[in-house]
Amino acid sequence: MAFMAELLDRLKTALADRYAIEKEIGAGGMATCLPCRGPQALQERDDVDMDRLAYISVSWGGGSRLGFAAVDDRYKAVVFIGGGIDERVKPTLPEADNVNFAPYIDVPKLLLNGRNDEEHPWYTRALPLWNLLREPKELVLVDGAGHVPPVEVRIPAINDFLDRTLGRVKTR
Repeated sequence: MAFMAELLDRLKTALADRYAIEKEIGAGGMATCLPCRGPQALQERDDVDMDRLAYISVSWGGGSRLGFAAVDDRYKAVVFIGGGIDERVKPTLPEADNVNFAPYIDVPKLLLNGRNDEEHPWYTRALPLWNLLREPKELVLVDGAGHVPPVEVRIPAINDFLDRTLGRVKTR
């Protein structure tokens, strides 16, 4: 759990001049869920441009929770960090399986994984997700990186992708 708290703090720091993460809505195991009710709450704010909303997920959010990105058309771009199809996480109903949702994410997608990911190995979990995702999609596969690529690689790749897909953020 300390790892996820540290990861969230590092993400907030790295994005501070461009994006705001207001709060963590829920956490459990290896997953941190920021978007659960996020889009609805953001719609109520005057300072949020809903035409530039991105779903950014780490670990479970980029695998077992990818249905959020498929069913909510308020997201205009998607970033999966350490994403993959995890055969250990199967819903009670087969029709709720994430493999059924991945092809329906229509907006631009970035899959950012470490080549040496110990949680979602490239060939057995991440590549199957990549193959299910339809265009437009981009891949950043970081040599020597594990489950969550280093912030020094991750943040510039995410910023570049979001700048190209949603437009640059205007600084105040």
